[in-house]
Amino acid sequence: MKKLYIALLGKSFDKELVEQHRIAYVVADSEKEARVFAKKKWKTSGVHIDGIKTLEKVDGYKIVLQ
Repeated sequence: MKKLYIALLGKSFDKELVEQHRIAYVVADSEKEARVFAKKKWKTSGVHIDGIKTLEKVDGYKIVLQ
């Protein structure tokens, strides 16, 4: 069953002192698949995932994918 995931993407760039981050939302059948999809959202090499979570509720509203 497909679920909605939120992923925190990280990337270190040459000559920069701090890592940059982006948030990606993806729909996938598993966390493993969501990780692959999330990395493709940032079109650069060397992207890693700092964290990933299934979103089931937002502000008390249940998320239902159809």
